[in-house]
Amino acid sequence: MDGTRSFDILNLTPNVMKPEQSSDLIEIYFRSLESLDPAGLISRKLSIKNGHLVIGSIELPLYEGTHIWVLGAGKAAASMAKGIEDVLNVGIRDGMVIVPEGQPQITSTIQQFKGEHPLPGPNSLAATLELMNLAKKVTPGDIVLFLLSGGASALLEYPADDIELEDLVLTGELLLNSGADITEMNTVRKHISSVKGGSFLRHLRYARVLNLIISDVPGNDVSAVGSGPTNPDPTTFADAWNILEKYNLTERLPKAVTGHIIKGADGLIQDTPKPGEPLDCEVYNHILATSADMAESVKRKLRSAGFSARGSGKAYSGSIEEVADAVFKDILKIQDKAETLKKPIALVYHGESYVKVTGNGKGGRNTEFALRIAEKISGMDNIVFLSAATDGSDGNTGAAGAICTGKTALLGEQLNMNISHYISDNDSWSYFKALGHIIHTGPTGNNLMDLQIAIIGTS
Repeated sequence: MDGTRSFDILNLTPNVMKPEQSSDLIEIYFRSLESLDPAGLISRKLSIKNGHLVIGSIELPLYEGTHIWVLGAGKAAASMAKGIEDVLNVGIRDGMVIVPEGQPQITSTIQQFKGEHPLPGPNSLAATLELMNLAKKVTPGDIVLFLLSGGASALLEYPADDIELEDLVLTGELLLNSGADITEMNTVRKHISSVKGGSFLRHLRYARVLNLIISDVPGNDVSAVGSGPTNPDPTTFADAWNILEKYNLTERLPKAVTGHIIKGADGLIQDTPKPGEPLDCEVYNHILATSADMAESVKRKLRSAGFSARGSGKAYSGSIEEVADAVFKDILKIQDKAETLKKPIALVYHGESYVKVTGNGKGGRNTEFALRIAEKISGMDNIVFLSAATDGSDGNTGAAGAICTGKTALLGEQLNMNISHYISDNDSWSYFKALGHIIHTGPTGNNLMDLQIAIIGTS
């Protein structure tokens, strides 16, 4: 994390519960992120023992003449690379990772190239070419540590032959606003790219590829994280076309994109490498952390702070409306028993919802999640709710998320802000900014999807 911490609690009314518990909640969020710092995870889990590179149950022999290369992309790639340097020191032949613009240089020998996010740009393409050129230097039997995390879909990108960058960007914009979930978006992305969906493996023939993964997808499907550049892809061109039809995008996308997918579905273009097909390299996967790990860390810290913490180990996935409704139902179940509670209850959620953008406002999944909950809990004075992105970036807001209470809607009314209007206009950031309830972290160097905490205090 970059050390940036700012949160204005002046407008959080003291009678919500103990005044310090709102700031406690923010501190628990920060400390849980720090406990899952990717560099620390690598340092604790990766080692060289008895002539083998070891992580978890994976042991790769270090034969005489074996070179170790470090490649990768994503929001956590720089921190992961720093962890690799700490463990291997001078044992790295060469390395390069692609990270979002604005992330600081924290590695000494592994190069950091910058790319655009959440949509690819010219720097992403230029950096990807550099990564492909470095991959050409890998020799048979070498070990490639491929560092993969969320954000890689935009950072590691080079379009298919008949598609231009502008086509990729427009396709990405339409997908982001369509209501498609992350797996659906990545299915389409894989089939208009020359490096996604296992296609980067074609640049690593005869190598041993060890993917080290920070998962940002529900279910932790390794072929979906970062659009799976170094894992075989179970999805097809036909799947991609069906997704475009599902979200009524076939007539809105550039003809180069739809034409390419149609050709692929007709068998005129080679599909991505498939599971079970022979590969020219060995592929291993180790997941370093998931959103469930983040949630467990949060629950442990909440219990230490005096809360009774509960929550599912399974990541949620669904529309923002569906997920917010489900969370509110859980809150009501606890709220009905508030008079009998011996200590505050904390409900912890993790996952990634999707938003179909129909308004013209400024916001992200997390600020909108918090605003929807704020509307539902209006008048309930014993509730605090936090929703934050673990990467520190919530949509186009520059914020990580927001916090609300049962007083939030009333505070908005006092400023002549109608909460329902701000929800329908997808303008959640503006609402919370006016109240001073925005959470800022700056880039965290991690990406474990989104986190929500609902506190129901004793009556």
